Amino acid sequence: MMLARCLRSKAPHGLLRAAGLSSSLQKVTRATTTDAHSLAITDNLIDTTRGFDVGLLVSVLRQENASDICVIRVSPELRYTDHMIIASGSSPRHLGAMAEFVLKAFKFLRKDEERHVRLEGRDCDDWKCIDFGSMVLHLMLSDTRDTYELEKLWTLRSHDEQLQRIPQHTLPSDFILDMNTHSPQTSSST
Repeated sequence: MMLARCLRSKAPHGLLRAAGLSSSLQKVTRATTTDAHSLAITDNLIDTTRGFDVGLLVSVLRQENASDICVIRVSPELRYTDHMIIASGSSPRHLGAMAEFVLKAFKFLRKDEERHVRLEGRDCDDWKCIDFGSMVLHLMLSDTRDTYELEKLWTLRSHDEQLQRIPQHTLPSDFILDMNTHSPQTSSST
């Protein structure tokens, strides 16, 4: 069974508690220096032993002004990921900045046993994707999000009217040859 929780950007912080955050929200702050952006994470704001989880990712996205954040728990039978997070950005530049900041926060909190992650869609203006293993983050522009409707795809699969209208196609019986009945011809010398 899949469970989805969509959080509007102005939703009360109490909704984040369901995602694993305590009542005191932990924040990752961005400090701008004259030559580069760097993470300024203070010990009293974030617990570095906690690691990078869904609650922290949602908190970072909210801080980066992501809108319409949706967290979907993916069924374990699919063996793809545990959670899919979908969020919207206001412009291609905003999407890129959010993706880069999320990557920096992950790298700061990453444990040695966790795998490295990559940003997919670096050259794409309307959709960025980061696969963390246990979480997959999709950052999209609103128009792109409306076009692909990933929330419906992952939450309403069995109830999707369009999927029910598609006729079930079966393969013809001769599509896959039976290896036992069709053996290669051997030439015999007489």
